[in-house]
Amino acid sequence: MYLVFHFTQTELTPLIKIHDLSDNSVVVDDASVSEIGDGLYKYNFTIYDKTKDYVALCDGGEEVTGGTRYIASGISAVDANLVMIDSDSQSVTDLKDLVDTGYNPSTHGITVDSSSKSGYALSSSGIDSILDEAVDSTYTLRQIIRILFAVLAGKSSGGGSSTINFRNIGDTKNRVSATVDSNGNRTAITLDET
Repeated sequence: MYLVFHFTQTELTPLIKIHDLSDNSVVVDDASVSEIGDGLYKYNFTIYDKTKDYVALCDGGEEVTGGTRYIASGISAVDANLVMIDSDSQSVTDLKDLVDTGYNPSTHGITVDSSSKSGYALSSSGIDSILDEAVDSTYTLRQIIRILFAVLAGKSSGGGSSTINFRNIGDTKNRVSATVDSNGNRTAITLDET
């Protein structure tokens, strides 16, 4: 597990001390922390035990000017909330909230041009979710498409009479039966969207 700390400066030589909170023992004592860049520093906590709680204190060193020299971070068991501490603003962000809202640190702040992606497809269950969502009263998009397709491309009968029927594409049933007056205005509609 990597622990990451942010200082307002680069080219520091931070040291980290980590305590096991179950017995307050020091499990890491003044180990070197590596610079990543942009004021970020990391420590590979190789003896991390996910069932234990720890507290880490990272000392940026005497070279720190105009910022926070010490950064403390709690490291809780895996099922607990993790926090990210920003040394510039001293703000604490609940990482669980970030993850629950779709935060991805590898893409955060990056805009991807949709034309640069290809080969992606919705799953059949995703498509069904879209088609089976009620969009007009209780009618789903799938049902509306069936009705529209019958009217626009299916056979019709009864033109010039008081009842006009529009057949499904398979010509097995009337999708739309419309009762019309002498001017052709629809006065009643029967739909079969099944």
